[in-house]
Amino acid sequence: RSVMAPSPSHSDSLSLALFCCFLLLLLPSSAYGAVDWSTLTAATLADVTPMEWSSATNTNVGSIPATAFTGFTSDYFSMLSTSAFTGFKKDQFENVPPAAIAGITQWAMNKITGTAAGGFSKEQVKEFTANGCGGISAAIFTGLKAASYGGFSNDCLSGVPSAAFSGMIAAGIAEIPAGATAGISQYGMSKITQAAAAGFTAAQTAQFSTNTCMGLSQNFFRGAPAVVFSGFTKSCMQSTPTSAFKALTEAAAAKLTPDGASGIDSYSMSAIPAAAAAGFTKDQVESFSSAGCGGISEAIFSKLTADAYSGLVKDCVSHIPSAAFSGLTKEGAGSMTVSGASGIDSYDMNRINEEAASGFTETQTASFSAAGCGGITSNIFKGFTIATSGDASPYSGLTAECVSHIPTAAWKALSKAGAADLSVDSVAGIDSYDMNSISEAAASGFNKAQVAKFSKQGCSGIPLAMFKGMTPNAFSGLIKDCVAQIPTSSWAGVNALGLAAITPQAIPGIDSYDMGAITADAAAGLSVEQVAAFSANGCTGISSAIFAGMPPASYAGFTKNCIAGVPTSSFGSLSVDGVVLMTPNAFSGIDGYSMHAIPQNVYAVFTPALVKAMSVNGCGGVNDFMGSIPPAAMAELLPACAASIPTSSWGHLVSEQAKVLTTAVMGAIDFYDVYAIPAAVWASFSNEQLLAITPKALGGISEHSLVVLVKAKGKDFVELIPASQWEFMSLGNAYKFGLLVGIEVQPLYTKLPLALAQTTWLQIALLEDAAAAIAISTVNDINLNAFRGVNANVVSLLPESVFSFFKADTIVNAAANFFFNCTVAQCDSFVPEIYTNVTRNQMVFFQVGSVSHLSALSLTNLVYNSKVRLSEWGCERLQLIDKNHMSAMQADPKKTLEAMVKNCQHPTVTTSATTGASTVVATSTTTTTTTVHNDNAKPLSSWVWILITIAAGVAIAAIVAVVVLRMRRQKGYAQI
Repeated sequence: RSVMAPSPSHSDSLSLALFCCFLLLLLPSSAYGAVDWSTLTAATLADVTPMEWSSATNTNVGSIPATAFTGFTSDYFSMLSTSAFTGFKKDQFENVPPAAIAGITQWAMNKITGTAAGGFSKEQVKEFTANGCGGISAAIFTGLKAASYGGFSNDCLSGVPSAAFSGMIAAGIAEIPAGATAGISQYGMSKITQAAAAGFTAAQTAQFSTNTCMGLSQNFFRGAPAVVFSGFTKSCMQSTPTSAFKALTEAAAAKLTPDGASGIDSYSMSAIPAAAAAGFTKDQVESFSSAGCGGISEAIFSKLTADAYSGLVKDCVSHIPSAAFSGLTKEGAGSMTVSGASGIDSYDMNRINEEAASGFTETQTASFSAAGCGGITSNIFKGFTIATSGDASPYSGLTAECVSHIPTAAWKALSKAGAADLSVDSVAGIDSYDMNSISEAAASGFNKAQVAKFSKQGCSGIPLAMFKGMTPNAFSGLIKDCVAQIPTSSWAGVNALGLAAITPQAIPGIDSYDMGAITADAAAGLSVEQVAAFSANGCTGISSAIFAGMPPASYAGFTKNCIAGVPTSSFGSLSVDGVVLMTPNAFSGIDGYSMHAIPQNVYAVFTPALVKAMSVNGCGGVNDFMGSIPPAAMAELLPACAASIPTSSWGHLVSEQAKVLTTAVMGAIDFYDVYAIPAAVWASFSNEQLLAITPKALGGISEHSLVVLVKAKGKDFVELIPASQWEFMSLGNAYKFGLLVGIEVQPLYTKLPLALAQTTWLQIALLEDAAAAIAISTVNDINLNAFRGVNANVVSLLPESVFSFFKADTIVNAAANFFFNCTVAQCDSFVPEIYTNVTRNQMVFFQVGSVSHLSALSLTNLVYNSKVRLSEWGCERLQLIDKNHMSAMQADPKKTLEAMVKNCQHPTVTTSATTGASTVVATSTTTTTTTVHNDNAKPLSSWVWILITIAAGVAIAAIVAVVVLRMRRQKGYAQI
């Protein structure tokens, strides 16, 4: 390779360098490395040139006698190189004037060894500049004498590197002025070891800046003495990292001032160990912020002392997480103030366990908020029960508003003692759902005053179990409005003592359904006053069980309106002993249906007063047990009642009863009643009683009864009872009567003309030969009713001349057999108008021989007579009508009658299908169409019968074929 020659410029530079080296060789030894550092004194230090100082090595510095440093100035420190500081020794620094220390720079400070730093005094440390402090290392902090820490200032410490603080020692920290600790930065504080933290004092922590507190660590919390925590301020606690609180101890917590404790936020609070929480005091807890309370955990709650719980206030409690209340202790609950207890909400309350709840007192529960009460559980109620002891029972503190918010499920755990301790006013808050959950055992604790305060809504939920458990004292507290709301099903649970305790004022609240649910056993408790208070609606529910179970004496309480509403079916259970104690007014409320349901043994005890009070409607239901009514009671039977008694019941009248019936009653019974009265009873009636029976009613007497009556009374009976009394006697009985009493009818021809208007039909019917003497002018003087006695026998005795005087309005009242003995001459003597009123029954007895003598006008009147059907007269009579008389009739009736006669002459013919014989049948004129058959009709010809037979055979074959085909199909399906 070729070598390039140096350029002129390069050669010049090299020459200059060589020249300089030569000059250095010519310098004296004192000017270069000739300083004997080991011999320097305080006085000779000044001989060392700045260049020599700046070039001094750590070895040079380390060889300088310690005494020489008394002459050291800050300038010397400033001229030394940084590396030279590594050579300093402890005894050297011990002799350095404090003022000189200010010359140590940050970088120089950083090179000082920990051993050398041990020579720094407190005064020297005070001279540390802010810049110099920036070079303090952990080794320096460790090497410093404890007393020297007392020289640190706020400014110095604020400039110390964070890492350096890890070298601090406890003894040294203890010497740091309180005000200076505020200079420890967040990061510096975080480097202080647990051991070093033991040197802090309360005075120092009281001066901590917020920035300093931000560096507090678990090491600090573990290492610092408990008393140190008394210096913490609110602002410091607010700045302390959450993690640091994990190391809080019980002793440290106990030393926090209320102000310091108020700075703990929710995150910090939640980090505090449960064990540490035991150190909190009342004053501290009282100062907890709402934010801090928001961090209280279950663990903390479980460790707080009773004293601490007493510091909880409403605002704090309202912010405590609900989950924390699972840790509430019995002592804690018992120590809470009214304010604190009022802050518990529903979610909090829901977490409180049974044991903790047992710590609550009346004072605390009285302060529970409505929201808090909304979280009360069955466990809390169980706890209340455990705590219950007289006036201090937590139950007694519950208010009505609180009770109204307690969940329904909680009431299932209510105890007897708890129910008893609820305040009178509070029970008004129990609603229907709550009430429905209360057990039988708990219900036994309620008292009269409490029950009286039950709300209407609450009463609507009282269950069967409560009614079973409630004491008589409690039942006595029920009021009407409450009773009206109690479910029907619950009344089945009331017992006799309970029912007896209900006040009459409350009884009207029992409605018909409730009444129907009351058992016979319970009804035994009813009193007269209670029964008297039954509402009309309630009475409609009185059952057989109540009638059967209630005390007889209580029957006296029934009112008319009540009895009128009792269901008919219930009267079958009336008490014999009870009925006799009913007031007549109440008894008058029994209607006919109810009276009919009363059993025989009850009829047997009817009193005179009860019978006298019976209503007309009630009498209408007297049943077949009427014969069981005592005679003394029957003596009080009223006419109106007697008139209403069913006819069938009179058939059970007995002789002893008959004897005492009043004449007014006898006058009230009717025709059918008379007929129903047993024959044997008639012998018991007095003459006065018989005379009181109305003629029409007496007409109902049966033949058998008549025999008994006449045999009992004899012939004198005829003279005693006027003939008019028997006006309505049946014809058969009239004859029987005549035979029985042996009537001898005296000639009446001298008396009848003057007395026909008063003559009875019986007298007329019994006439024999005297009828012939009836004067023509007086025949129509016989009253219309008496005309019933003009029978066939009487007609046969009357002269023909009398018949022409009969009137149309009298003939209709004559006996049915009037025409039976009417001769041709007699019937022909009637005026034609008579036949307008002839009755259908009278037509039946019309003699055939008399028909031919009827005039045209008489025939016409018969045709138009609405009471008869002339067609029913029969062809035997119709065909005897005189043709001349028929021809003389008016056109329309003539045409009608001719049609009837013609039908008799040409009767309907029917022919037997087998014999061909004809049968004559007369066609009734009640049909408008007459069917005429051909008399020459013959049987069907043989070929017609053949065709019919063939058709029938074909039809049968077709049916058989269809049946067989279906059977085969069904068999095929079965095989498949």
